[in-house]
Amino acid sequence: LAQERKARLARLKEASKDEIEMEAMERLDNMMTSRHKNLCELAQDDSSYALKKFYKLRTVEDYTSGFESGDAEAATEAQMRLYSRNKPIPKSLTKLGEEQNRTAVRINRAILQYCGDLSTSFPAALAQYIL
Repeated sequence: LAQERKARLARLKEASKDEIEMEAMERLDNMMTSRHKNLCELAQDDSSYALKKFYKLRTVEDYTSGFESGDAEAATEAQMRLYSRNKPIPKSLTKLGEEQNRTAVRINRAILQYCGDLSTSFPAALAQYIL
């Protein structure tokens, strides 16, 4: 693995900007190969990651309580609540007070903006806000 990394870095040092972008896109595509998806599924089945072990984690019903029952968006939110995504969370993932919940949602939005998943004018100011 270290040899592959060294070889890839050597190639990138001499590569054009377009070649670097192509390499980055290939690596991104490879992250979600069937092997990676299988590894994610195995991790989900691992008892050390059981959701009941996490303190004050919201239930699916609590997390989606702001949506109409049977709503397709509520089902998507419930399914994707523990995955990384480029959309701000509607509620904190853990049971918090109202003020702390608003803060958690704001921080999630600021992190997404700072990372470039959401657009923003001043990403450096977001880093200060998060800290």
